[in-house]
Amino acid sequence: MTIEMIKLDTVLLCGRAKIDDELLLYMREKTGQKEVDNKALFEIAGKKILHYICDVLNEAENIGNIFIAGLSKEDIEFDYSVTYLELSKESSAVDKVFTWVHEYLLKRDKPETPVLIVNGDIPTITKEGINWIAKRVSESTATFQYTVVGQEDMDRVFPDSRRSFIKFKDGAICGGDVIGIAPVEISKHADTMQELVGKRKSFIRQVIFVAPFKVLKIMLRRATLDEAVHIAEKALKMSVNLLKVPYPEIAMDIDKPHQFDIVEKHLSQ
Repeated sequence: MTIEMIKLDTVLLCGRAKIDDELLLYMREKTGQKEVDNKALFEIAGKKILHYICDVLNEAENIGNIFIAGLSKEDIEFDYSVTYLELSKESSAVDKVFTWVHEYLLKRDKPETPVLIVNGDIPTITKEGINWIAKRVSESTATFQYTVVGQEDMDRVFPDSRRSFIKFKDGAICGGDVIGIAPVEISKHADTMQELVGKRKSFIRQVIFVAPFKVLKIMLRRATLDEAVHIAEKALKMSVNLLKVPYPEIAMDIDKPHQFDIVEKHLSQ
């Protein structure tokens, strides 16, 4: 009997979030793209950041439709099918995604199928990594699925990344830039999920939002990862799945000038 592979639709967040001035000036100087103000449109090693990401998603066997929130066809084009979710000046990428989930995802043939939300500034991601995540997200029934990377894996590939790690009893981790959500559950937990996705760039901010009174225990390294998940489920009143991903590329976003240099070197190899 052949088991049908579940393909997950993926939304890329490429909105108008303000880039740190130091990073913006640095990227413009390094690339010569003086007018660009969206990270996803900057070129690294001869290719736009968003092209790297979408090329991987397009090749990944476990990925279905690709949706881009915050950019239009006039900004960037592809040789394969993508759908553009344009934003009004008043809306953020996160707001747009959650509105669109109700308009589109819940009307699919299988509305219970999870969807991936991916940041538009992780150009080193690999097909193996995204397939690994998509497979495990599709196998879980959790409402909110969060990716993390262990410090040992991050240091193995990107030893100079200077990511912020939270130390638990069973290891130090940093947040990944891929999230899985269950569309059918969004109406029940819309405000909470928007907060979590909106804080996706800071794992520490997410921890504080989820369980402010448990932060001390976590900071004192008295909690395990499993305990942290239990704390999150109890505080959020929703099922949570934590995926410790062995592919550190999903956490190598570009938020600082030195991270741009690290990514450029990696992609030039």
